[in-house]
Amino acid sequence: MSPVSWSILKGAKKLTFSLIEANNTVDGGKIYFKKKVKVNELLIFDEIKKTQLKNNIFLLEKFLKHLRRYKKSPKALKQKGRPTFFKLRTPKDSKLNVNKSLKSQFNLMRICDYDHYPSYFIYKGKKFKLKLEKV
Repeated sequence: MSPVSWSILKGAKKLTFSLIEANNTVDGGKIYFKKKVKVNELLIFDEIKKTQLKNNIFLLEKFLKHLRRYKKSPKALKQKGRPTFFKLRTPKDSKLNVNKSLKSQFNLMRICDYDHYPSYFIYKGKKFKLKLEKV
């Protein structure tokens, strides 16, 4: 559901990665671990995904390291507050506005998945795709 992408698009300065218990609800299980990470404002899609993977692996390894303790006495915290849901990103979510600056749309360009929902704009009736690449 792309919560990392939507959070970056909304201007998040930190991301929270959580390891939660699987249950019948959508992401409503108890929380075992959380890790807050500062958002590097220059990361582009592939780097963002690598950061996400690295932090998810960290949380899983931490849980597995302490698995015996959690089997005996689970230390998970019940979630509080209202759940936050993010819609699945689609190509239409990646449309750039030709009348706005690149700077104002940089977050949108950097979270676009080049294979599934690349950033694009329409100019004089023609569609153009963009791909960010660090050089």
